[in-house]
Amino acid sequence: MRAETRAAGYSGGSRWVFDLSQGSDFTRRVLGRSPALLACALAGCLLACRHEKKHEPAVVDSRAAPGPSLPEALVAQRRAELRWRRPSGPLLGVLHVGARVEVAPGEGAWARVSGLPFPGEHAEITAYTERAALGPQPRVLLPFEPAGKGRAKRLPAVTGWLDDPEDAQQSSRAAWLGLDCHDSFVGDGNVRQYEAGVELIARDLDNLAERPSVIQEMLHCVARPGSAPLATVASDPLAHLIAAGASVHWLHEAPFEGAQSGALVCDEWRFSRAPPNRGRLTRRERFEGAVASFPFEYRPASEQRRATLAFATLEFNRHLALRCECPVDYTLLAASPTVLTLTGHPLPPGATSFDPADAERWYLSAEACESARAEVSQMLERDGSVATTVGLHAVSGALGI
Repeated sequence: MRAETRAAGYSGGSRWVFDLSQGSDFTRRVLGRSPALLACALAGCLLACRHEKKHEPAVVDSRAAPGPSLPEALVAQRRAELRWRRPSGPLLGVLHVGARVEVAPGEGAWARVSGLPFPGEHAEITAYTERAALGPQPRVLLPFEPAGKGRAKRLPAVTGWLDDPEDAQQSSRAAWLGLDCHDSFVGDGNVRQYEAGVELIARDLDNLAERPSVIQEMLHCVARPGSAPLATVASDPLAHLIAAGASVHWLHEAPFEGAQSGALVCDEWRFSRAPPNRGRLTRRERFEGAVASFPFEYRPASEQRRATLAFATLEFNRHLALRCECPVDYTLLAASPTVLTLTGHPLPPGATSFDPADAERWYLSAEACESARAEVSQMLERDGSVATTVGLHAVSGALGI
């Protein structure tokens, strides 16, 4: 099944659809005007609600002595290409120094490898690499630096499509499936993912380069420890914003067709309160003539938890925009006079730090957002691989508003 079909409303054999019963003409006009917009919204929010069987790479007990029928655990001693299906097959990716793989017994120049940290579409990936590049000596993995000018994105359901000239059907095939909660590096017509020294490469047949980062299955992608300390927030800035009916400004990638690819925009959303601790966050600018908003519940900080905004599913004109419920809980991580830092990922118990790649920045004024937009735009022009670490907002871009 081509990924265009999956992104347009299929996931794991289940069909997800927008709720067209509410808002009638408006909803049909908004979601029908752009296949890319529809695919973006579905891939972002609806796939965040999916429950699919997880593919796991085959596990081989490397402690067992290699024998005629057992693969041998080896380590990449130098950079080496991975080929798909056969030694002369299409380029599948790269083994970086330090990558561990399982190698089938043999004497030829090319070795069949297994145990890659990526699943295939239906079975384990068939891959080959140069036997001379492998050895038993452990090597240290170096930080991954993606080639080219690709931009990092958080996208669910990434599929690695490859063309095989020897395929009788002469059509693109799904060679690998992307990992959840991982960055995809998109650019130059390709998409890449990296894990544990293994870099896989494929053609960007699903136009991922034109999609903004989206909600990356926040319900199960736990926030990771990282370089940013998780300090106590002395005041209660969220409560103050809600009580004052103030605004927050989200910086995100422009989602519309015709917008410059990768362009950043600032979006204003205003709080309104309906006690106790409930309210609505409403977009200032109308979308196709309708009002977009998120109903929310505010949960103040306590000894057991940090302050949290629990968003319900997006609404257009106070009608559900999606048939699949898609709630997201945002936890306050840090605060300053100009910006709040929050995450939509669950915090593990006892967390003392967080990874900036899991956080978003909510600016407290239009001036602060515009200043950040100029600075971040320059950063991404120099190095697009940092796009998931600069606090861009996911929800707004994911839903195409």
